[in-house]
Amino acid sequence: MASITTYKLKDRVKGDTFESIDIEFLHGTGLPIDLTGATIEATFNYGCLTGIPVYSPSIGSGITITDALNGLVTIDSFTPLTWEVGTYYYSVTTTFASGEIHTYLKGSVKVISI
Repeated sequence: MASITTYKLKDRVKGDTFESIDIEFLHGTGLPIDLTGATIEATFNYGCLTGIPVYSPSIGSGITITDALNGLVTIDSFTPLTWEVGTYYYSVTTTFASGEIHTYLKGSVKVISI
């Protein structure tokens, strides 16, 4: 099974389009994780992983599985980014058809003003 990966996303500008995020789910061996029948949810929280939730996309509502067999998923872009300037922390959780739940990805993203 794959371990959790921490990844800092590039800064986003308040008021701009929040650019999509492509994710590839891989086993520790480098082989893709089959996401057939899985549900995927993400949460973006202000200040810390358990902070104030500001965005919670899921499949069909902000998350698209682009290739289930090869573990490819996109957190879709949205316009405009209205979050306050600051640091946000996110996690991506997968629930498989078997009922197993795994968080494979977490990290942070800064919202800045220019």
